[in-house]
Amino acid sequence: MGIGEFDYSACGGTHVAATGEIGLIAVHKSERLTRGTRIEFLCGGRARADYATKHALIRELSASLTCAPGELLTSVSRLSAALVDARRELSAHRERELDAEAGQRRATAERVGELRVVTAAWEDRPMDEVKGLALRMTTLPGVIALLGVAGARTQLLFAKSEGTPVELKPVFDRTLASLGGGKGGGTRILQGAAGASSRERLEAVLVAAAGEIRIPSR
Repeated sequence: MGIGEFDYSACGGTHVAATGEIGLIAVHKSERLTRGTRIEFLCGGRARADYATKHALIRELSASLTCAPGELLTSVSRLSAALVDARRELSAHRERELDAEAGQRRATAERVGELRVVTAAWEDRPMDEVKGLALRMTTLPGVIALLGVAGARTQLLFAKSEGTPVELKPVFDRTLASLGGGKGGGTRILQGAAGASSRERLEAVLVAAAGEIRIPSR
């Protein structure tokens, strides 16, 4: 059986005596191919079931958003824009929090000669926040930050201000090794990972690392 100029198929599934027996046909999408167009569709009971499912979904969304079905797109667009604004505001708030935290930690840091040495450890804190904090603290001269995140996988980050005459790499490598880690990388900012550790152990290791900081004699 054929339909107009459409391709014939030797067997496309259930056989019908007439095309009217197929019932409802719902075309979902079409795509252009080299030799023609591919059409994706449902028909008969499957098309009706698909329609019923989507109708119920639209009804539930309309009730949830307290709008008519025809206003769904506008309502979703408005919610999406509000979400973007909220995320932007949250990000700005978090940036201000990190600025304040960096200033407070730098102000109360231990003095080693003319340097300020900050040590801090957390549990499961995102490393992008820790790095952002380190960058903020080391924007001013004479600051060294020895930071870490404890947990199933310990993360270590050492940083120093530009021009600080301290070689952090040896101290970083020894600290990382003491936690069961391999080699880290970086110059002004060094990062590496080690095995599991508690926050208490990590804090003790960082304090020990701070005790190794020495200013080269001139």
